[in-house]
Amino acid sequence: MELRGYVQSFETGQLGGASIVSTLHWTPKNKERKIDETSDKHYAELWIGTNPNGEAILRKTKEKLSKIITQHPHILGISSYLFEDKLPFLLKVLSIARPKSMMMHPNERLASILHNDNPSEYPDPMHKPVMVVALSDFEVMAGFRPKNEIMYFLKNIPELKELIEPKLLEDYFRTKKSYYLRKIVEYYMNTEEDKLTEVINKYFSRMETEDYITREDHILGLVEKIHKLFPYDLGVFMIFFLNHFTVEKDEAIYIRPLVPYSFLFGDAIECTTNSNNNIPITFTSGNKELSLFIEYGDFTSFEINQLKVEPRFEPYFTIYDCDEDEYVLSKLIIPKDQYYSICGRRTLCIFIIIKGTALTLEWTKIKVGTIILLPSSYTYHMRTIEELTIFMVEPNLVI
Repeated sequence: MELRGYVQSFETGQLGGASIVSTLHWTPKNKERKIDETSDKHYAELWIGTNPNGEAILRKTKEKLSKIITQHPHILGISSYLFEDKLPFLLKVLSIARPKSMMMHPNERLASILHNDNPSEYPDPMHKPVMVVALSDFEVMAGFRPKNEIMYFLKNIPELKELIEPKLLEDYFRTKKSYYLRKIVEYYMNTEEDKLTEVINKYFSRMETEDYITREDHILGLVEKIHKLFPYDLGVFMIFFLNHFTVEKDEAIYIRPLVPYSFLFGDAIECTTNSNNNIPITFTSGNKELSLFIEYGDFTSFEINQLKVEPRFEPYFTIYDCDEDEYVLSKLIIPKDQYYSICGRRTLCIFIIIKGTALTLEWTKIKVGTIILLPSSYTYHMRTIEELTIFMVEPNLVI
């Protein structure tokens, strides 16, 4: 079954033809279509799944994927018994031009509480771990920095220090416990708007007189970048607490529930559970759930390598999996001029072609942007015309 994904036009997305999402979305439909890179339409994300906020459809009939699964639950195979005839994952392609809101997602326990208490804001009881594989250099903020880095900023940036109660700083420096880091962040998050504005202005005034090394050590470039987009937002100084790094092409990171994060720039494949449970923290003028973040957030300090996924390798396959999740995400590279079969499994899989072209046994051409749902026990045969890069997701039957 060939699918069409759903395009999300969030303002965080790249414009027009500059977005990989526009290329993947339009190429299978009309190879002659040209998308103006100066277009004012944002192509932020391509969603492939049954999420009610953006559902895939069958390419030929335009029927929603959820309807097809309801009518033919056997296509899920054994996973229909585990996931109640629902697609347990949501596959996305991201093309980000400006930072997404800083947020976290609930674990299973918190998701159940939030859904019971406020089903309109938290429409399902599912946790939401996130797996991301970079398609380009992908800039991220995720997880709290190592303790020595946080302590460096708290000691050496007077403007940040001014916003924190001295006793909390003393306790954190003495014990290095995440309990006191939570208290420090809570104190910071309760800063009055006028005070925050005053202190941020102080920071920029001081930077005008500092030397190059100090400006680099005090991450002036990143602070300026965030402040320009979100003036006097609480997130401007949150970057002193959170890891900031670039995920290189083909590298993967895993963001477990309750870990705060924001995606800043770049293209990537994302896979998560089929959930809409987002807990906003900052980088937004909308409602922020700061009390939930402070009470339930994961204040563990992470080294960047702890957030990265070590894939395992099989012939043609790079597999990015975490045993506790509802899905397994894989990348498949098939050389040029080769016959290849994606073999039938006990459950369905969905894949999207990111690069290359191939012919099926029916002489149907598949190319960049083609999305295929392979039902349980079916096998998909092809011959590559060019080297083919595919991303594939399937339910994890090991959980």
